Amino acid sequence: MLFGYRGAEFLQPLVDAMTQDDPAKRPTINEVVKQFNNTVTKLNTWKLRSRMRPRGVGAIENVSHFVSHWARKIGYMTRGTPPIPRP
Repeated sequence: MLFGYRGAEFLQPLVDAMTQDDPAKRPTINEVVKQFNNTVTKLNTWKLRSRMRPRGVGAIENVSHFVSHWARKIGYMTRGTPPIPRP
């Protein structure tokens, strides 16, 4: 589980590698960046724009988050804003 949220499970292998008990087994920052980029490039725009959903949130609050997420998402898509900013 990634910090009590749903929607970022694709990052779990990278997080696990970065938080190993033995520091010698952890990847270098260059390896982390490479693995992150490899992971993200395999995801489609829909997944990259998907909402991080908190676990244990009530139904009414969840609906509120859902509506505000879709409003932002539609605005970004209409303006042509990429899901991941370009350098």
